Amino acid sequence: MASPAPMPSETTARPHVEIAHVLFIDVVGYSALLINEQQQIQQELNQVVRGTEQFRIAEAEGKLTRLPTGDGMALVFFTTPEAPVQCALEISEALASYPRLKLRMGVHSGPISSTTDVNDRSNIAGAAINIAERIMSCGDAGHILLSRRVAEDLGQYAEWQPYLHDLGEVQVKHGVTLAVVNLYTEKLGNPELPQRIKEAREAKSSRSGASATKDSASSEARGFFEEVQRRKVYRVAVAYIVVAGGLIQLASAVFPAWELPNWALRLVVVLLLTGFPIGLILAWAFDVTPQGIRATPPPSLASPRRRGRRNLLILLGAGVVISALAGLFILPRASARKLDKSIAVLPFENFSDSKENAFFADGIQDDILTNLAKIGDLKVISRTSVMPYRGKSASAREIGKALGVSAILEGSVRKDRNRVRVNVQLINAANDEHIWAEDYDRDLTDMFAIQTDLAQKIAKELQAKLSPTEKEQLTRKPTENGEAYLAFVEGHNLFVSGIEDIEKLKKAEQLYQRAIQLDPNFALAYASYSQLESWLFHTWSNPDAREKARSLAKRALELQPDLPEAHLALGFSYYYGDLNFDAALSEFESARRGLPNGMDTYLALGAIKRRQGRWAESTADLEKAANLSPKDSWPLQNLAFNYQMLRDFKKANETVDRGLAISPGSFGLWEIKSKLAWLESGDTSVGEKGLQQLEKISDSSEKQHYLWPARCQIFLWQRRYAEALQAAENWPDDLAEAKPEMIISKQMLVGWARKSLGDESGARTAFTKSKEVAQSKLASLPNDAGMHAQLGLALALLGDKEGAVAESKRAMELLPESKDAFEGPSITEAAAQVSCIVGDHARAIELLDHLLTRPAALTVAALKVDPIWDPLRNEPAFQQLLSKHGAKA
Repeated sequence: MASPAPMPSETTARPHVEIAHVLFIDVVGYSALLINEQQQIQQELNQVVRGTEQFRIAEAEGKLTRLPTGDGMALVFFTTPEAPVQCALEISEALASYPRLKLRMGVHSGPISSTTDVNDRSNIAGAAINIAERIMSCGDAGHILLSRRVAEDLGQYAEWQPYLHDLGEVQVKHGVTLAVVNLYTEKLGNPELPQRIKEAREAKSSRSGASATKDSASSEARGFFEEVQRRKVYRVAVAYIVVAGGLIQLASAVFPAWELPNWALRLVVVLLLTGFPIGLILAWAFDVTPQGIRATPPPSLASPRRRGRRNLLILLGAGVVISALAGLFILPRASARKLDKSIAVLPFENFSDSKENAFFADGIQDDILTNLAKIGDLKVISRTSVMPYRGKSASAREIGKALGVSAILEGSVRKDRNRVRVNVQLINAANDEHIWAEDYDRDLTDMFAIQTDLAQKIAKELQAKLSPTEKEQLTRKPTENGEAYLAFVEGHNLFVSGIEDIEKLKKAEQLYQRAIQLDPNFALAYASYSQLESWLFHTWSNPDAREKARSLAKRALELQPDLPEAHLALGFSYYYGDLNFDAALSEFESARRGLPNGMDTYLALGAIKRRQGRWAESTADLEKAANLSPKDSWPLQNLAFNYQMLRDFKKANETVDRGLAISPGSFGLWEIKSKLAWLESGDTSVGEKGLQQLEKISDSSEKQHYLWPARCQIFLWQRRYAEALQAAENWPDDLAEAKPEMIISKQMLVGWARKSLGDESGARTAFTKSKEVAQSKLASLPNDAGMHAQLGLALALLGDKEGAVAESKRAMELLPESKDAFEGPSITEAAAQVSCIVGDHARAIELLDHLLTRPAALTVAALKVDPIWDPLRNEPAFQQLLSKHGAKA
């Protein structure tokens, strides 16, 4: 390699600093050995180290430097933080064959620089080596100790987390304090607390005890407490607090049921608090004896009387202070009807003569809910979670408990031409008490004034604070045109209720179009219309919908720059339309500020952040979405995807079970549960159980559409190819051809089954159809990475190696993992499948090795049994891959 041109003298003197990952190894007891024994130990150590896979790989790549240290060595890796740790584990495993070799090891990542030793030979030095040595020095034989920096890097991956054990901070050479983490598995490493750390902790504990002894109380204070103990005041105080607390809890529960006023509960609290210091004085002055209640005798005749009076005053003062502090805490909370700041708005009943006006009642409920969702000091349950209570006879108490809210708003709507009558009741969910009721009889154009009035009254009752911006948003009218509002409400109702029904969505399009024609300044209608178009592009791949969604969202923001729904719409146009996650995230954050209770907003934030690889933040946002919509399984399904990618199967299954408790007939949840069992252990029985459950309740042709490909996939996993073919061919064409992706899925399943049964001609026909559909879609959407990946698989199965590799490469260029950490790994896995099919086994294994080191829906357990990887089974490199990553599983 040519040397770079020299820089000016001021720059060439500066050392070249790099980040390295250092494994420092020390032979325990080396100095006590004889010279010949030391030589033998050094030879054994060299053999062990050179025999590790990590050593060989790094050395072959020229990314390893070895530094002898006399009684050990330092290995400096220029690869990944995992390399020295994995090397340490491999060394520990090899030590079973070398009983004389007792090692302790330390790992740190940090800066190093090139230097020259006394013999004018190039060498390296730096903080990374020094700290690795100091970390190592804290351990005993068998220990693998890591710096906190290395542990935090590894902790990002679920497979390492069980092996990392924090030992806290330790003071090492030169007074430096380092945070140390012990790495050990069931078989490797040393789980014992290092002796040095143990001794340091004992010394610290001893110093603390000595310090506490010096700070003893004065004799006066000691005498007071001894007297309090002798007179049994402690017992009375504790007994009084326990009994009084129980009485307050009982009154708090019983008084609301008896409909007693709040002042009655507060009176009970005040009397109990007043009685506490009185009880202490009585306990001081009197004692209960076998002969009855008697005055407590003084401690001795020599005790001064004034000391007794002083102690009594101290006791009284302490009792008053304790009662006062307890009162400050309890009295504000002592309310028989106090509500916390949470509410659910139930579906409004439609009392109109025309049942066609049912959408209007839903629209009123949705508008009220949206207004409340803009108040950051409230918790507002989403529309999805309250809709199941339409027409149900459950009490407000039962609904409040199920949704986790303290207040319920229910109501009815009657619309007669342009006249609207709305009746609402706010109910305390704790006791079914009606807090207030309102009856409005207004013109249609006054509908927004009703919604504003209701939102403000509810906020006041729940003691929610409104910011100036929130007040302004509540009083803002979306439109002055009553007909435009009716068209918007009906269209929005069709959109949210028919999310998978293309006919409903087309009708919603027409109604949104009518709304903005009637009122060209109707910003909220533009925003909702934009979201619909983004959804049509995302789900039905309508090319025209992408640009339409963008222009509608921008028009909404031109009309109303601070409209949160418009920012949400623009965010979805960036997300679905361009996969521009940074731009989408910026818009979603703006929407969240205006809709702090918007479930869809947190769902969108969680979806974006996982694509950016921000898994912890994504999970937190999805949990928030689930909290705002506790009867909606969709946020939980998204949350389960996160845990699946992170290979946290325990949490993933718990989340899926939470969702199935809400929606036992959810195909999506059963699909995830089946995939989790497959990934965790190669088990297909869970998928079969899910199909049995769904077949009992999925009688519509639309639902059956999801079951046929699921049956086929399970049969393929089980290598029951004849049954897989029958399931694939039973998938009705009119359902499979609803979307291009479904046509491809069906034909690929048919092709795999026929190929596995030896029907090459039939398989080729199916794969050819898949290829043609993919090419047709790419003609209109040339940057669809998923479709390029599907085309690559079809071409590979048709024997077009060059075309298959080119398509899979193009898919990875369009959607690399660095751009999309959620969907990117599936594109990489498809490329591995192409390489496997066309015979490039080395490339396939390389990609699989990469995927197993980061979040992805791929595991060793699945690789062992999935038929698609059968061409790799006899490859030694594939078996090494399974062994390597199986040790971490």
